[in-house]
Amino acid sequence: MSTLIRQKTDIRLSENNLPKAENLPFLDNTNIRSDREVSIRSMILFALKSISIYPEDMQDIKEWLYEHFKESLSVYEKQSLSGSKLDEKSEIKFSWYQESLYVLLWCLSIVPHMSEPDKEADLESYLELFPPEQTIESFFERCKLRSVDELQLELDYYYNLHWLSRHRAELKMTTVDNLNKSVVLERRKALEWVVDEKLSWDDINLDT
Repeated sequence: MSTLIRQKTDIRLSENNLPKAENLPFLDNTNIRSDREVSIRSMILFALKSISIYPEDMQDIKEWLYEHFKESLSVYEKQSLSGSKLDEKSEIKFSWYQESLYVLLWCLSIVPHMSEPDKEADLESYLELFPPEQTIESFFERCKLRSVDELQLELDYYYNLHWLSRHRAELKMTTVDNLNKSVVLERRKALEWVVDEKLSWDDINLDT
């Protein structure tokens, strides 16, 4: 199966005029999280991203998070919410949660096809799925994880893209230069988390 997935990754890279990432090992993780766990993390990412955009609403959003998902917040997230406002590091970090959220919505079969990571994700058409527009339970009911094969294939693709983006200087290819490294990184992180239930959100190894 790993050979077939890598072959499909190589084909996809070629279709996007990207080179193969030579000699990368295959990430064979199949400890997939549950639909509910990924759905909850999506809610958290949406809320924290919202705080980075609307800092004046932080207290209300924090109270909502603590009421519904306090135990699912990471250690870093709880620390970031402990004050009356986000520090600059947390504000930037949470603003990038849009990419992780985009990936999780794809994993949950809500986003049909992910855009290539040469630009940031557009979440506008999916915002109405979240509270206060919809209830938490109605969101959960929409969420169904994709197959293990689909998840592993997408992770392998982003693993390869991450390697390419880190080696852009020696590759000297316009298509590689066009990759948004931050987008690639955040999307890979989310995929790694989905396929390995043992990982902590704060401590995901993104070696290449």
